[in-house]
Amino acid sequence: MSEFDYDSPDEVSADTIAAVVADMSGKPDKLSDEEREQRQLDHWRFLEQQRVRAEQDRYERNRAKAEADAAQLAQERQTAALERAERTRLLQQQMREQSARQMRDRQLADLHSASIQQQQFRNATLRSARFAAQRQLLDSALAHLSPPPPPPEPTVVVVEEDDGSADLGNPNFDIRAWSNKRRSWF
Repeated sequence: MSEFDYDSPDEVSADTIAAVVADMSGKPDKLSDEEREQRQLDHWRFLEQQRVRAEQDRYERNRAKAEADAAQLAQERQTAALERAERTRLLQQQMREQSARQMRDRQLADLHSASIQQQQFRNATLRSARFAAQRQLLDSALAHLSPPPPPPEPTVVVVEEDDGSADLGNPNFDIRAWSNKRRSWF
């Protein structure tokens, strides 16, 4: 068989083509026992390499699948954790907003109550002032219309002289009456 010339132009000569066709159409030479054994060993070695390669490929596929499953599980867990965190954040925000609304409503109710109390106090004060002014006006009108009442007549109180009591516990106790009192010594 002729060797291929890499430096030759792209055109191949007819002699080269004829030599290649002749080599291809010929029958292979008979192999010796050693060559057959060698081919058999090469074939077994090839099959063993194929089996090892297939087992390595299967191992790599299983490992890659396990890694992908683990990564997917980690991603799902991370997504679930992020969703829980987001829900928690939203609930906390809603609770803060609700608390702020309740606080604002309570403050408005307190202000409204204070305003009502102040208005009631103002109305009561104005009512008292009007009543006092009306009373004063009425009293001054009555004073002009009616004459002053006559002064009260003096009353005479007569005080009689009391001899007093000789008893020690009496509020009208008199020491002279006590010293003149008869006593029995037996």
